[in-house]
Amino acid sequence: MSRPREEKARVIALAGGKGGVGTTLLSANLAIHLARQGREVVLLDAATGGPAAHAHVGLPFPEAHLGRRIEKNPPGLAELLVTGGIPSLKLLAGLPDRPSMPPRPDGLMGAVLRETAGLSCDFVVADVGSGRSAAVRQACLAADLVLLVSTPEPESLRATLRLQAGILFGALQEALGAERASGLERRFAARGLRSILESLKEDEEGYREVVSAARARGFGLLLNQVRTSADVQAATRLGAVLSMVQAIVVDPVHTLEYDLSVLQAAGEQRVLSQRYPNAPVSRSLERLAYGLISPPSPPRFRGGDRYAPVSTWHHYRLLALDPKATPREVQRHYEWIRAPFQAGGEAEAVASREHLDGILARVEAAYRTLIFLENRREYDRQLVASGILEASDLRMLEGDEAQGPAVDPEGGQEGTAVEDGETAPQPAASKDPPATEPGAEADGARSQEPLAPSGPAPGRPYSGAVLRDLRQRRRLDRERIAEITKIRVHQIEAIEDDRYPDLPVPVFLRGFLKAYARCLELDPEEVAGDYLSSYESWRSMQP
Repeated sequence: MSRPREEKARVIALAGGKGGVGTTLLSANLAIHLARQGREVVLLDAATGGPAAHAHVGLPFPEAHLGRRIEKNPPGLAELLVTGGIPSLKLLAGLPDRPSMPPRPDGLMGAVLRETAGLSCDFVVADVGSGRSAAVRQACLAADLVLLVSTPEPESLRATLRLQAGILFGALQEALGAERASGLERRFAARGLRSILESLKEDEEGYREVVSAARARGFGLLLNQVRTSADVQAATRLGAVLSMVQAIVVDPVHTLEYDLSVLQAAGEQRVLSQRYPNAPVSRSLERLAYGLISPPSPPRFRGGDRYAPVSTWHHYRLLALDPKATPREVQRHYEWIRAPFQAGGEAEAVASREHLDGILARVEAAYRTLIFLENRREYDRQLVASGILEASDLRMLEGDEAQGPAVDPEGGQEGTAVEDGETAPQPAASKDPPATEPGAEADGARSQEPLAPSGPAPGRPYSGAVLRDLRQRRRLDRERIAEITKIRVHQIEAIEDDRYPDLPVPVFLRGFLKAYARCLELDPEEVAGDYLSSYESWRSMQP
């Protein structure tokens, strides 16, 4: 699987807004999975405090480490690389936690990360630690991709937003100079980078410099220790805030479920990806590694200038909706998008209440327009008349009635396209129904839009092929189903391929089928009954 290396290594930094979110373990195991794909990888321990990355790849702390860089005649980074038992992976160990070590300069790790881009490797995966210190921010500014690591707890989410804001303001200082940036600091703190860009519209050179700085590095999200579908929705809340306030698209986005294997591997001092290769966290990091090596092309919908003020966004972009979204999707997205902007929400960590109230008012107006049939049809006609969208793009104008299968908001590459080249992360489907079902009365009106059919054709029972077809219509991949239902991917494959010999006994299979059905919003009893009928017929013919 080896290939010619790029001239410059891709530098990926993992950082958390607060401690205890798992940056070290995730960095080490992501590096392992990238190396397993035949890529040459350097794992850099750039975290503050005592170094720990070496233990997560099964190595003792080496004699060669970054402490040597503080010496009078420091060696080159290539001389400090340490190899271990994992092919294609090398370690650049951090500074030892010893009283005799001199203080670490704030800019050391930022300089080291910039230098690692010239190493003979494909990827540098750096654990830069947690917090909002100058050292963490400068290290992140030196990366090509910053993977923000958070847990679903509100304070961890707020700390993540503050860290990302600190990195962005550092980029603003680099682009405009410290003096010019200081004059924008108050506006940035109250309204975010999108407002700064709006204020620079008349300064073409300054605008280009800030946009270039914003595009210089990508941001992704690893939501760690997820226990429930409600926890998963934290990814949407963060994505909405970063898009509307900071003009940042979060990609990739991965949720890592709470996994006792992590604690067991740590207690045994074993490498997680080797000791528990099929653990949920290991499988999620494996998918992330695949995505970093061969990132998919995102679906594209026209949505206007990525950096335009929120006040100019049309309603579909505001709610991160496909223009052909069903009423159920409108309801769900509204609930997900508005949550962080309400009083006490996570967005208060990076913007003033006055600014957030303005965003919230626009979200409410978009929902009131799109949830009612006549309002939405009239609004869609206005979009077509303005040349923003075409009639074929819009659900309400396709023969003046809903056509085709419903598009599920959780599909695709863990996101729904919201503008040209931009995606917003979406959570797994909640097992609980929306607080207000589509078509419910509000303001004396009721939506009469028919929902797209969700089951098989009349007379056609639920088989594995039918379930696979319905899943693909909703743009859900098997990994997403596995995350929601906790069914192993290989079991989902066996169900969809009707590989009866590979399926569990009926009592467990019934539970799997019901969970799968709920994920697709199908009748669990009907799905289980149809499928088990075919399964039992097969069993009866076995010797």
